[in-house]
Amino acid sequence: MVISMSGSGTFVVDEDGDTHDVTFTAKDSTNFSVDSANSQLVITSGSLSVTVKDLTTRKTAHQTVKAGKGESMSLPDTSTGDWSLALNLTPTKTKYAGTATVTTSTGKTVSLTATGSYNSKKDTSTIILKGANNSLSLVISTSGSTMHIQSATGKLLGQNINIKAK
Repeated sequence: MVISMSGSGTFVVDEDGDTHDVTFTAKDSTNFSVDSANSQLVITSGSLSVTVKDLTTRKTAHQTVKAGKGESMSLPDTSTGDWSLALNLTPTKTKYAGTATVTTSTGKTVSLTATGSYNSKKDTSTIILKGANNSLSLVISTSGSTMHIQSATGKLLGQNINIKAK
């Protein structure tokens, strides 16, 4: 996740309580993982960079600090990091077309268009799901009516997805 912000204001600039008008820019590039067992969003890596320009002295200061790896914050009770995928595919010979819906634990849904093909030599299907700012590529095999996901890669809801079957 990347958060960029900028602004201006009056800040205390020394131990005597002197204030100066400043402008600032900040960029927070932090990576998180979801600890669904404890309903926590956990920092895995990242940094925060801040640049402040004192409008009185015209001096500029810049500092970058690393994110506190392992620090966490509580997620809403309904947010577990889990999501489900519903596929509605129509086969035409070795090709597929249809729709898909991703639903998060908080109830947010994302609609996707599905296309794909079947590889008889590998006995697998590759399904490509696309929607506004979202894409997911699935490699699946089936056993009767049961679908087994071999891999899922892409980006959903701003999160990188990279799942491989064990």
